[in-house]
Amino acid sequence: MENTLTPLTERMRSVCQSLYSDSPARDLTFTPMKPRGIDDATDAVALFKFDGFEAAFIFNSRIGTIQNVLECRISLGCGEEYVDFSLYDLMYLLNENDFSCYLFPYIDSAERMETCLRLIFNGVMTYREQLSGIGQDERLCRRAKHHKKQEMLRFFKHDVFSEVKEQADPILAWRLRGYREWYLSRFCSKWYACYMNGDYV
Repeated sequence: MENTLTPLTERMRSVCQSLYSDSPARDLTFTPMKPRGIDDATDAVALFKFDGFEAAFIFNSRIGTIQNVLECRISLGCGEEYVDFSLYDLMYLLNENDFSCYLFPYIDSAERMETCLRLIFNGVMTYREQLSGIGQDERLCRRAKHHKKQEMLRFFKHDVFSEVKEQADPILAWRLRGYREWYLSRFCSKWYACYMNGDYV
């Protein structure tokens, strides 16, 4: 049975098609998905393929207690299946002075969906050539992957990646969802909102 688009995911698809037609992306795949459950509902994924990397724009109606989250995950060309990146993860290689917002929770209207999607997409386009270069440079790709894995290992407090071949994939997927929920919650907290608004007191 085909998954039904909501007004938010319908606008997401429309905007992604428009962005794709005006971009250097090689391919676009838009996949509406049936929510898996209240704790982890992925409603749509728009995958843009570029030379050296892929950018997946993901809309989740709920992640833990956070509602209607739009984010972008970058997969590098020489990366690996279990390690992807947000733009924040790669800023130390792209632009250490970029403190723009590239993740938006609580999207409550089709208009806000379009505005937020275009903002994140423009961020990807700003760094497209650099991302392509990193994805095609084995040394930089290995550095980015190592950096991300170290952060994940600090979260798990042990090497979950060494267990990939020993465990069933659903177990690792469940662990990585837990990490992702924690990761996203940091950017959706009131403390981060204060930071973005310049309120450091």
